[in-house]
Amino acid sequence: MQQGTQNTTGPSKTNLIIIGVIVVAAIILLPRLFGNNSTPASTTTLPQVSQPNSSTSNANISLGTPVAATGIDQNGCATQTASSFASNKSIYVIAPNSTVPQGTTLFVRLYRDNAAIEDAPEITANQDYSQDCINFVFQPTGANFTPGNYEAQFYVNGNAASSVTFNVQ
Repeated sequence: MQQGTQNTTGPSKTNLIIIGVIVVAAIILLPRLFGNNSTPASTTTLPQVSQPNSSTSNANISLGTPVAATGIDQNGCATQTASSFASNKSIYVIAPNSTVPQGTTLFVRLYRDNAAIEDAPEITANQDYSQDCINFVFQPTGANFTPGNYEAQFYVNGNAASSVTFNVQ
C-alpha cells in the first residue's frame, strides 16, 4: 500500500491570496448588508459644545462687543478691525473690555454660511480679569479660507454669548 505525501509547509500563496480577497470583500460589503450604505459627506468633525458649567456663575462675566481684526497688540487687543478678509490671512476675534472671574471657560466657534466649521481651543481664566481683551485666532492652515459669510460666536461656560460677523473674499 502506497501512502501519499502531505504538504507540511502551510497554505499555498494562491490560498492566501484568495483568503485576502474574501476578507477585503467582506470588509467592504458587510456594512452595506446591514444598512450602512451611506457615504460620509465630510471627514471634518467638530467638538461638541461642552455642557453649561453650573459651578461657575455667569453673573460677574461681562464680554465686550466682539470685533474681527487683522492683528492684535501686546495686550491682545485689536490693532485694525475689519469686516472683510482675504482668504489667506489670519482672522483675530476679540472681545475688548471684558471681565471674567477665575475658572471661566471660553472658546469661539467659527461658522461659514451658518454652518459650524471650527472651534478655537477652549481656555480657562487662571485668575480674575477686569477690562481686558480676550482674543482668539483662526488661521488658514493647509488651505485658504473658503470665501463666504462668517460668524464668530463666543461661548462662555458652555453657553452661547455674543458674536461678530464678517466675510472672506
